[in-house]
Amino acid sequence: MTNVSKIGERLGNKVIIKSLKGHKGGYKWRATFIESGARKQKYFKRKVDAVAFRDSREHEALESGTAHRINHAEQSAVIDARDKLEKLGIDVRTALNHAIDYFERSQRSATVSVLVAENIDEARSSGSSKLHISDLESKLGRFSEEFGNRSVATITQDEIRDWLDGLKHKKTSKKLNLTSVNSYRNKIVAAFSTAVTRGYIADNTAAKVKPKKIKEARFSALAVEDAATLLN
Repeated sequence: MTNVSKIGERLGNKVIIKSLKGHKGGYKWRATFIESGARKQKYFKRKVDAVAFRDSREHEALESGTAHRINHAEQSAVIDARDKLEKLGIDVRTALNHAIDYFERSQRSATVSVLVAENIDEARSSGSSKLHISDLESKLGRFSEEFGNRSVATITQDEIRDWLDGLKHKKTSKKLNLTSVNSYRNKIVAAFSTAVTRGYIADNTAAKVKPKKIKEARFSALAVEDAATLLN
């Protein structure tokens, strides 16, 4: 077998030539090969023509394989990732397409710090109160401290939820109450809504984070003595 034939075999394009006896039509040689996933055959009267067909077809396989050959580093990366992907039920092509989409969205998007600045500027230009602007600067500012350099398109729902769950008072280091956490969430949801409008992201990731459930307080009437103590 020629070197070309060996290469063709490795690439899955092996052509098998077989001598025929008593074949009708005068054909003495048959070439068997795979094309588009189907087994096919081609007949020849002379061996030299069958061999030429085989070599030509396997040369094409070689050129195609060389043009699309991946380097050793790429092969190593695929092999290292394959087992993990199989456990997740994901093939290599799906994983690559997901990664490409991730980076394309990241490049088209804006950073969190830019989005926060745009939201605050928009609040100022729309005539929002100083109190509201100050609240935005405080809450969105803390969010930007954590994710400022990240592209908005790469921030996940889980990351936002985890960040909200871990919020603490800066002075006391005690966890924020649920009402305050919901207030932070609402500011982030509004900011991400702006990101959708400006084409930074396809959908509002922050809105998928459910607000905290706050139990309704039970109210009861105070006794006269207790009311007087409270007033005093």
